[in-house]
Amino acid sequence: MVNVDDDGLIEKMQQAAREIKMAIYGPRLVLFAPLYVSSFCVNDCEYCGFHYRNQAPRRKLSLEEVRQQVEILEDMGHKRLLLEFGEDPKENPIDYVVDVIKQFTHKKRARFNSKS
Repeated sequence: MVNVDDDGLIEKMQQAAREIKMAIYGPRLVLFAPLYVSSFCVNDCEYCGFHYRNQAPRRKLSLEEVRQQVEILEDMGHKRLLLEFGEDPKENPIDYVVDVIKQFTHKKRARFNSKS
């Protein structure tokens, strides 16, 4: 979608995005707190600090670290999280992603599931 250069198609995508945003959030600005879970990635996206050519040390949070970070963000008043994972099937398999999501979607943290 980022490579589309057809003005008509771009306008259709923008209109669809506006309609979806209004249906979900209405006329308000909604912010998400980023939670950087894992920086391991096999892709080479130029705009992303996770790209595989970046020689920075890689890090992946344990489930306990995820739980602690969620509690910190919750205590700060955040209600919406944006989970940030690099794409790496070995380091970030779907089971790990699901386990991370479970750290804040159980009943105790049900407010992360709401649209409030």
